[in-house]
Amino acid sequence: MRLTYYGYNAFSIEATMTVIVDPGQDLHWRRIGPLLPKETWPKAGLILVTHGDADHAEYVPHVARASGAPVVCGLPLAERWRRKGITVVPLAVGERVQVAGVPVKGIPVRHGGLTLMLFGHTLTFKPPSVGMGAVGLSFTLEGRRFLNLGDTLLLDDRSAWRELHPDVLMVPIGGMMTMDVDDALRAVEIIAPKSVIPMHHNWDILFYHRPADVARFADGARALGCQCFPLERGESVELQAEKR
Repeated sequence: MRLTYYGYNAFSIEATMTVIVDPGQDLHWRRIGPLLPKETWPKAGLILVTHGDADHAEYVPHVARASGAPVVCGLPLAERWRRKGITVVPLAVGERVQVAGVPVKGIPVRHGGLTLMLFGHTLTFKPPSVGMGAVGLSFTLEGRRFLNLGDTLLLDDRSAWRELHPDVLMVPIGGMMTMDVDDALRAVEIIAPKSVIPMHHNWDILFYHRPADVARFADGARALGCQCFPLERGESVELQAEKR
């Protein structure tokens, strides 16, 4: 089982079938285009989408048409893509579905807003379209449990995350609209995964670059007793499939 990271929150997990997570758009002004290489699109057997922002969802229709794979996403996105002739299965928080043989559960998340400094004051606002259909995704592939939290802040009520114990947690650490390193480490402590992959770090929007201390996160995660795989864009890790 090979997991590959393509930046932001774009992943492919290749086993007897290939699961694609958040095939979005690179928003750096020099690289605007798909995060996942086009040659990977026809391989998809299932497409999972955490929310509708362009960096997570812009190329969902392209990958779905190239592969014929069904899409699992929040209800507002399902309605949009169904009108385009794509096979979509809507997923609400707390709901369970099984698609292409893969069980998927919706996990509570909270997408952050945009934070700006103006005349010495911090302003936070969240347009209605930001984070549309946001849902965390817990899914099982060949006996291994994955949890992808998409773009989320640390929840005020953390009981929904407590002791989920996935085999692999994909967690944002980049800050601003998501958890930063410190909050992500709190999430790791609450969720208690076997291994963790930091994502949505060192991300770009046009000319803006948001750095993150990936090494500090990796050290903190290991101190909490779990493996950490800090992948750069295009890097992969081999995961051994487990039967439960």
